Amino acid sequence: MVLRFRLDGQGRIVGLDNVDAAWGAVQAGIDAMLANFAPDTPRHKAAANVKALFASLSPDGRLALLAGEVQPLFLFAGSSVAGGEGRGLRTVAGSPLGRPVPVEGTLRVVGQPADALDLEEKLAGAGVQVGIHYRLSRTSGLVETQQRSLAVGSLALTESRMLTPVK
Repeated sequence: MVLRFRLDGQGRIVGLDNVDAAWGAVQAGIDAMLANFAPDTPRHKAAANVKALFASLSPDGRLALLAGEVQPLFLFAGSSVAGGEGRGLRTVAGSPLGRPVPVEGTLRVVGQPADALDLEEKLAGAGVQVGIHYRLSRTSGLVETQQRSLAVGSLALTESRMLTPVK
């Protein structure tokens, strides 16, 4: 699904053109998770709690939740990044339906094409590994592409995001 966010002059997300379709996809995903978990399991209870929380959100709350998934694409806007060994990071990672796990690692520059800066994060914690590659535009200061992999025990998730200008 393509999400077309609208930004204000400061780069803040202020709207989503197809918010009803996007929200429907979120709800369908939660319903699919619920259907895959036995009713008396902790995962079913967690998914049901997420569904109830999402159902209680106002339209602005829904936009904020959907924008929260995209906002990392603006992570480095207005920042500078030095080369070398990189810098240390600490954060929390994990599945939306699992227990968050503290992770540590580094963010470093891995390439510098003429119009971009390639950055890589490698993080690990108890049973969790995260790898993220960013391509930062030197023109706009925005993250144009992001590839993320998350491994939690034997489960793995890989996703790619691309920021494209509206034509």
